[in-house]
Amino acid sequence: MATTVLNQVILHPLVDSSLKVTATTVGRDKVYRSVQYAARFLSWYYARQGFSKDSVAQMSAIKSALGTTRKVMRLGKPMEHLQAAVKAMAVADPILKITAIARQLGYALYLANDHLVWLNSAKIKVFAKDRLARINYNAARFWAMGIAASIISGLYKIRAIQVKTKASQRPQSTPEKEADRKVQIRELQKQYAATRYQLVQDLFDFTLPMSSLGYFNFNEGVLGLAGLASSLMGLSTQIDKVLGGRPLGGKVINQN
Repeated sequence: MATTVLNQVILHPLVDSSLKVTATTVGRDKVYRSVQYAARFLSWYYARQGFSKDSVAQMSAIKSALGTTRKVMRLGKPMEHLQAAVKAMAVADPILKITAIARQLGYALYLANDHLVWLNSAKIKVFAKDRLARINYNAARFWAMGIAASIISGLYKIRAIQVKTKASQRPQSTPEKEADRKVQIRELQKQYAATRYQLVQDLFDFTLPMSSLGYFNFNEGVLGLAGLASSLMGLSTQIDKVLGGRPLGGKVINQN
């Protein structure tokens, strides 16, 4: 009986789906990031509510440990963004080309500086205090640059989709053309939903580097929730990508 129950738990579709998602680097990173920012919020919340110092320290330790783990997972990733920047040069639309290149260069330079922060924390290369502060500042600045470029690109795409959607509202003269028009409208609706979703995620993320740079004045609780929200949104996107539209442990969703 116990063996049967154990098999049902281990072989449950939810476990199987979760393993498929976390088998990907992006999937693991989004899970770690979600826990990291949840711990950041809880650390602030526990301190505000008068929880024991041990509880606050525990959440802070989880946040720091996962932050370091994610830095290691991202080693070498700047090269991926540099490759993406080179490929973006082939984009025809000048606005999308510029924003794509700026986004990828921003992320590459952010991660390059983040690597230096990790080298310091690992005691491989210890920087002077003022030098380390500068590295952290540059990391936040380039991270903000990448997200800002993504936000501009998202707004531009949404406007373009709205223009195309408006132009496709007029019924066509033949059944064939009308069927094509309806297919086009459905595709535009999907593009709009995906672009808006990414834009909201970017706006949540944008609060983090902008707060580090001193432009926003959000407390740790707000930043923890913003990071958690963007992490869960990114995790949801990765789940959909890996499982092909299925929820964790669920059946295939009809996308039509």
